[in-house]
Amino acid sequence: MPLFSDDRDEAVMRPLDWIFPSEAVDREVLHVAPEEPAADRPPLLFVHGASMGAWCWKTHWMPAAADLGWNCYALSLRGHGNSGGQKRRHRWLFRDYVHDVLQTIAELPSPPILVGHSMGAAVVERVVERYHAPCAVLMAPPGDRIGLVTAGQLLRHHPTDFFGGLIGRSVPPRHKYLFAPHVDRRATRSARTRTRPLSALNQYELLLPDRTRNALCPLIVVGMEHDTLIPFSALDRYARRRGTRPIFIPRAGHTPHLEPDHWKDALQITLSAVEATLQKLP
Repeated sequence: MPLFSDDRDEAVMRPLDWIFPSEAVDREVLHVAPEEPAADRPPLLFVHGASMGAWCWKTHWMPAAADLGWNCYALSLRGHGNSGGQKRRHRWLFRDYVHDVLQTIAELPSPPILVGHSMGAAVVERVVERYHAPCAVLMAPPGDRIGLVTAGQLLRHHPTDFFGGLIGRSVPPRHKYLFAPHVDRRATRSARTRTRPLSALNQYELLLPDRTRNALCPLIVVGMEHDTLIPFSALDRYARRRGTRPIFIPRAGHTPHLEPDHWKDALQITLSAVEATLQKLP
């Protein structure tokens, strides 16, 4: 099986990519290697959400997964973290991020499992239209019409952010959006100081209803009990349209990999699902 698909029907954006190709930028790729790699286990490539960078994975998940034998990589999409493209951060589109991920995949020693969170999950789902990953994890994915559900949540709980987003202002990464309500704000202060407002263009891309994409690999959809942006009920419909059922992480908010009391359980649940999926592969 080829690493990348050459079937034009599987990637409707490809003609546009040929006409207006994404320019290459320097990419920040963090790496945490295990002391004792597990035999025949693919590496993990983490893709962050809209307001973060590769750093969000290295805080907890990458070191812990490496201790379990996983070879871990995390990419900062252009305009995020320490990757290039900072001056045009509010002009990059999802197709530019897809380019970043595909370039990173091609440079890794073996084909990785993709783990995308929030906007990163939307990017990963576009990538696996072209890339035959062993499997892909979509944490709190905003695809289909979930973006409209999220907009409704903003209108209900913080109308100033909703109307600001409509006129092109960046929605701020508030504590209530990123973390469960019972999580102490003091415990997340360090992470919140590193977050940045979402690009207005990316906000519109997340808001627009999206088609169901044809993945070239098994998908693992993950939702959180106290996610105020991506309700679990919406994820259930999203997963069913992709022929699967969502995995549930109790008590966690939108970014469980950064919650002091929940990241271990979230990682264990996610990696257990990945291992179960790999065991089913031919």
